Amino acid sequence: MKLEEERNQALQTGDIPTLERIYSDDLIYTNASGALLTKAQHLAELKSRGLNFHSFKHEDVQVTMHGDTGFVTGISKSVVEYRGSVSTGSRRFLNIFVKKDGRWQLVGHVEANIEEPKTK
Repeated sequence: MKLEEERNQALQTGDIPTLERIYSDDLIYTNASGALLTKAQHLAELKSRGLNFHSFKHEDVQVTMHGDTGFVTGISKSVVEYRGSVSTGSRRFLNIFVKKDGRWQLVGHVEANIEEPKTK
């Protein structure tokens, strides 16, 4: 959880060096629109401000461990701007951390929009 919190802070502040350290070189990053990005592509979007976090709030965060692999799940209610489009809906996320060479690294990220219940 400590590394997850460190990552969340780095995303909000645009701290690329911290993200470069946390992210595995073979990171598989799938955003809410279904785009599959490499570590380099994801960091490039952050650097260019094509991806920008206006507010950041995670709920229902849970961690499941399987040996040297940790799965972090939760709901993100963050306001995110991606390539000029602002998303305010809720998204379910899954972050996969693996202990490599004695340190934890993020190897996978998946997020999916949660449909809001339709009002009658």
